[in-house]
Amino acid sequence: AVQLAVSENGTLVHGLSTGASTSGRGERLTWIEMDGTRTDLPLELAQGQVEAPRVSPTGTSIAYDDDDEDEVFLYDVNTGERTQVTEGADGGWPVWSKDGSSLYFSNLEGWFRVALDGPMIVEDLAFDTGGPIIAVSPDERWIVAEDFEGEGQPNLLIADLETTPLSPRAYLRADWHEEVGVVSPDGNWIAYGSNQSGGHEVYVRSFPEPGSLIQVSSEGGIDPTWAPDGSAIYYLGNGTMVRREVQLGETVQLGEEQKLFSLAGTVSRNDKRMHDIHPDGRRFIFVTSGEVDDAPTQAAPEGIGPVVVVVNWFGELLDRMGG
Repeated sequence: AVQLAVSENGTLVHGLSTGASTSGRGERLTWIEMDGTRTDLPLELAQGQVEAPRVSPTGTSIAYDDDDEDEVFLYDVNTGERTQVTEGADGGWPVWSKDGSSLYFSNLEGWFRVALDGPMIVEDLAFDTGGPIIAVSPDERWIVAEDFEGEGQPNLLIADLETTPLSPRAYLRADWHEEVGVVSPDGNWIAYGSNQSGGHEVYVRSFPEPGSLIQVSSEGGIDPTWAPDGSAIYYLGNGTMVRREVQLGETVQLGEEQKLFSLAGTVSRNDKRMHDIHPDGRRFIFVTSGEVDDAPTQAAPEGIGPVVVVVNWFGELLDRMGG
């Protein structure tokens, strides 16, 4: 979606999504170290094809959506081999099992799981769920999903994988966004994004039953993810990757907040987390687009970056339309 406006005298203003670029380069997967050092993987696809990358528990494979083909693919970090996991599934939103032997994914019809250590047979988990799987608890008992069946405001669902049939129920439901939830490594907390304060912030609640609200971000934030050892929550905050130290116990104790590196050149989507942390806890995989030097250096928490102003737009439009 394009956010734009045109004045009566022909001045055009439009917002750039985080990482938008005019370089014409396709999107690719990029490792970004904690100090901001970047290493592109040799996988380049058309704009918008690579979405929701998720690093395997071994760190050797990356599952992602190919939004152009509406299928889930695996990318082997060591060999560069690209393997199609689903076929005709119209699916996406991959989530790894704890041991890396299977992937959970979703489509408009329901939730599924596919084993990767055999002929990749797809298992039906639930239908008419209302929204996609976004996380699975570390013990693989709970599915966390987003519910898009409300008034355009996503909410969080959970489902107990030990129950038959699988029955999603509301975890959080409100008149504001509650989205991109991810369960802590100890399984007792969930970090998620919400705009309940009027701007997007990152919060934590107890899991699987929601307790009191703890605000993690201080100046806006989206798309949280946990450090593999549970010592921190990382999130995207106003053009910067932010690390917030936490101490988990009977409650969540918040520690120091640190800005790590610029998000220039990275890609953001309003409905999907477009990055993931490596299991070693030392780097992230991001979807990037364009050259870093040409990319915006700021991005609002909603995923919209700098505002571009184009003067005399009516004249340019007429010229391009042949007068």
